[in-house]
Order: sequence, then structure tokens, then C-alpha cells
Amino acid sequence: MPGVLNRALARILFAQMQESSMTQTELARKVGLAPSTVSRALHCKTPMTVDQLEAFCKALRLDPSAVIAEASR
Repeated sequence: MPGVLNRALARILFAQMQESSMTQTELARKVGLAPSTVSRALHCKTPMTVDQLEAFCKALRLDPSAVIAEASR
């Protein structure tokens, strides 16, 4: 089960995805992952890897360091 930090990261990424009017399918295509993998990561069904976090941030035009700092508050 993903921990507190992972849940906070997922919440931030999911909010940015919605703000950008991007679907999970679009995000999956941009990062080269299956939509089910993106869904599991963003809904905290599986822990998000560092590589996934970096890919999601790049696709959403976010700074990974800033996202981690915000999630750590």
C-alpha cells in the first residue's frame, strides 16, 4: 500500500492533470505507460516509482522537486 508521501504526490499530479484537462489515457500515452498503470499510480493502488513520477511531471510540465516539496508539507 502506498504511503502518505505517495498519496500526496498522486493527489498533486491528479489535480494538475484535471487542471490541464488531460485524461488518464492521454497522460498514459505521453509517458508511454498502459492506462491501467497510470490509474493504479494516481489512485494509490500501487506505489509510484521515481521514474513514473519524473515522467508524469514532465508530461504535466511540473518540476519534480517542487512537487515532492509540496507533497512533503
